[in-house]
Amino acid sequence: FFLGLLASFQTALFIILAIAVISLFLLINCLNSCYTRQECFEEYGICILTGAIGSIISSVLALSFTLTTGSILSAILVGLAAFFFILTLVSTIGLIICLLNVNSRSGENNGCGCNNNNNSICKF
Repeated sequence: FFLGLLASFQTALFIILAIAVISLFLLINCLNSCYTRQECFEEYGICILTGAIGSIISSVLALSFTLTTGSILSAILVGLAAFFFILTLVSTIGLIICLLNVNSRSGENNGCGCNNNNNSICKF
């Protein structure tokens, strides 16, 4: 950040904002899907939510201020945006891996994530 590459950091902040919105949309979309498993969302859901909201807020704040290389506030805002972005990225990847592992271990299902052997009700 302090090497004078301000234009690339502003582009990176826009990319962080876009990925955070996509991760938040993925989380909301997966919660409404019938293929999802509860244990994955208990483990990764709050991390994705915290990271995505933190990324959105910190990147919007960093984009609203004039970023200068000598400003401590600019460095703090870019650091916060990077922290929340990495939290969002790692949590989203963990959720996807968890969903893939759980769905591959579930055996045969009837297209709704429910096992055919038990008497569970699929919610559409």
